[in-house]
Amino acid sequence: MSRRLTTAVIFTLALVASAQSAQAQRADLSNSPPIKSAMPLRDARHQLTPVFGFTINDLYQRNLAVGIDYRYYFTDWLGVGLDFMATYYHFDTSLTKSIDSQLTRPGQSGHPSTSSLQTLTHVAVNLVPVFGKFIAFRKLPMAYDLHIVVGLGLGTWTGQGRIENGMHFSPMIGVGGHFFFSNWIALNLEVRDYMMIKMPVAAQASATNPESKFVNNWMFTVGVTFMLPPEVQREL
Repeated sequence: MSRRLTTAVIFTLALVASAQSAQAQRADLSNSPPIKSAMPLRDARHQLTPVFGFTINDLYQRNLAVGIDYRYYFTDWLGVGLDFMATYYHFDTSLTKSIDSQLTRPGQSGHPSTSSLQTLTHVAVNLVPVFGKFIAFRKLPMAYDLHIVVGLGLGTWTGQGRIENGMHFSPMIGVGGHFFFSNWIALNLEVRDYMMIKMPVAAQASATNPESKFVNNWMFTVGVTFMLPPEVQREL
C-alpha cells in the first residue's frame, strides 16, 4: 500500500511539473516574431505629409522651409506624387559673417553676394524596399518602413547683392523612414538632396558676373504622414 501511494504521488507531481512547463512555454513569447500577419499600410492609399525642413550643408546661407508631399501608392512598395517646398527664413552662416567682418570697411560693405533657396517643386516616386514591425519599449508593436525617394522638377532661388533671382532644373534623391503610431498616422523622417544644375551660390560684393555651378542642397525634413482612407484591411 505504501509503495502504491508513493508511486501515485510521484506520478501526480510529474503531471503538475509537465503542465507548468507547458504553460511557461506558451507564455514565453520572447522568440516569437512580432508580425503575425501582413498589413498593407500603403497599397491603394493616399499619403499626405506636411513637412518642416532645414538645409544642412550650406556654406553661406542656411534655409528653413515648409512644404507638403502627396503620394498615391499603386502597390505597397510604389508610390507616385508631387512635392512642394518653400523657404520662409534665411540667415547667414558663420563663414558669411566672418567674410563680412573681415572685408567691411568704413563706407563699404564686405558682405558677399549670396543666394538662398526659394521654392522646390517635384514630381516624385517613393520606393519602399523594407517594411515591417518591431516592438518599441519592449511592449509597443510599431510598424515602420524604409524608403527611397527620387524626383524631377524645378527649383528657384532668391539672390542678394550682385546675384539675381533665378530658376533651374532640379533632380532630387533621398532616403527616409515612416514610424506608424496607428494604421493611418506616422512620423516621417527624411534626408534629401535637392540638386540644382546651375545656381550661383556666392560672389564678392564687387563681382559683375557671378558664376553658376552644380549645387547639392542637402535638407533634413520632419513630417507627419496621414494615410487615407484611415481604414486598412488586414490580409489573412
